[in-house]
Amino acid sequence: MTSLKNICRSSRLREKCPVPGKAFYFSGRGSADEFYFIREGMVSVEMVIPHLGATTVQTLGEGEILGWSWVSPPYRWHFNAKTLKRTRALSSTQSASAPSARKTITWATKC
Repeated sequence: MTSLKNICRSSRLREKCPVPGKAFYFSGRGSADEFYFIREGMVSVEMVIPHLGATTVQTLGEGEILGWSWVSPPYRWHFNAKTLKRTRALSSTQSASAPSARKTITWATKC
């Protein structure tokens, strides 16, 4: 298993401002140009089922990574990600059209 430390070291990371509960980090079918390292809080990964609505398929918390669609083509979100409570995360923003940039090591803080 790849360690979180190695993933974080191999990406451009920046601090995201805290996101309040019941807010979306992303929703299905959008461009997956970020991943998130959750520092605090909780995020529900949801799949929308026709005629039933959103169903939680995974819950992520402190120390976990959200957004694996960022890693490989087609670089599109397949699920929704909604905060269950106030959440803080580090994020890596990369262009899907520049996959080589996904391996750049840079640390930055923004909030």
